[in-house]
Amino acid sequence: MKRFQPPIVAVFAILLTLPASVKVLSAQSLTENTVFQPTSTTGPSNIISANPFLPLFGYFSGEYEHRLKANLAFAISGSYIKFDARYTNLDAKIRLYPNDKALEGLGISASIGFARIQKNSGSFCEGVEACQELKQSFNTPSFAIGLDYQILLGKSRSTAITFGVGARRYLRGSREDYIDVERVVPTGRLSIGYGF
Repeated sequence: MKRFQPPIVAVFAILLTLPASVKVLSAQSLTENTVFQPTSTTGPSNIISANPFLPLFGYFSGEYEHRLKANLAFAISGSYIKFDARYTNLDAKIRLYPNDKALEGLGISASIGFARIQKNSGSFCEGVEACQELKQSFNTPSFAIGLDYQILLGKSRSTAITFGVGARRYLRGSREDYIDVERVVPTGRLSIGYGF
């Protein structure tokens, strides 16, 4: 029985069209895969934001954030707030944006900082009406983690609204320093900012 052998012209035609077919398929696959590629980052490269409500109560929270890469930003933040004591914090943060759109969407941050904690440690009285609160304060480094969601609004996407939660741990201080003061405190963020 004679084996079937394709005509030599057909083999050459297939070999000649193969590179062109591969080129068309690779171009098509690149076009389809651009959906899954990180989108180019548009919008502001910097955002300055603050909580607009805290100053009404005598406190403050603000942040400056700068985009480093498509998925990474650096921020400096400061806050002055009271819970069981008065906390003054200054932090340097690295924030990762998993969606590759830095300054927009979900952000996961870690920060190191410096804090001053001031608490009441009783009162001292001279006579009946001359009483004075005794305050004790100490300085300590701190570490914090946070989960934020930032929205950019407007045609120029220069208005930023941010919500976030996290936790902060104060790293140094004696056991007496933390009497009536929490060493680990929850953190929250609600801020409105300007992007440029």
